Amino acid sequence: MDSDSVNISSGCNPTNGLPTAVETIVLVEKGHIQNATQYCPTPFLDSFNYSFNDGSSTFCDGTSMWDVCSDRTQMVVNYTLCSTKQFYSNGGVAYCVYSTFVDSNYYVTVVNADSTVDFSTTFRFTCYAVTTSGGYVLASDNKGACVQDQTPQNKSATGTGTLTFSSYGKCTGSVASPESSSINIVLIAGIVVGVLGLSAVVAAVVGVVLCKKKSKVRIQSREIGSEHLG
Repeated sequence: MDSDSVNISSGCNPTNGLPTAVETIVLVEKGHIQNATQYCPTPFLDSFNYSFNDGSSTFCDGTSMWDVCSDRTQMVVNYTLCSTKQFYSNGGVAYCVYSTFVDSNYYVTVVNADSTVDFSTTFRFTCYAVTTSGGYVLASDNKGACVQDQTPQNKSATGTGTLTFSSYGKCTGSVASPESSSINIVLIAGIVVGVLGLSAVVAAVVGVVLCKKKSKVRIQSREIGSEHLG
């Protein structure tokens, strides 16, 4: 964790109030990034040209590619066309792992797919505040998590800048849940069914035992009765 950007004492102080809906911290087990992915939200489901503004200069305008169509859980930025880093990544690949919709904006957490990060120029998580306006998608980034006052149109104090996306190719095909989510659902359902199945087996065994005990009691009762009659 980056000690320069996280103040535990301040963050855990009740006088600061509860976190807002946009201040979401996402934790992903090391080595299981791809198991935590989900489809990126609707504004990001496209292939884009984009421009990036760091607060003083604009980069990548007209020579850029940001793709979220080839794999709708994955953002891929072409650094050959524009070398300005996005989502604090050297490799230019990130996965969507969480999104929420608050006050007409999406807040999207992505996880950098780089094998390692140095917490200096590269970080594992980035949160985007995203909206659509006039046919464009607007976004601002922030390292780690979104912050309370983050808006798509303005650079965050702890972010790198703002982005303006222009679509050049809509994603085609159905928009169903990603396969990984389906697998998770199946596993959860399987666990529930397994527990219920185990309960049924236990009940059956108990029933058999009780039946055997009752049978023994009846047999013993008959034997005792026969002895008295004799």
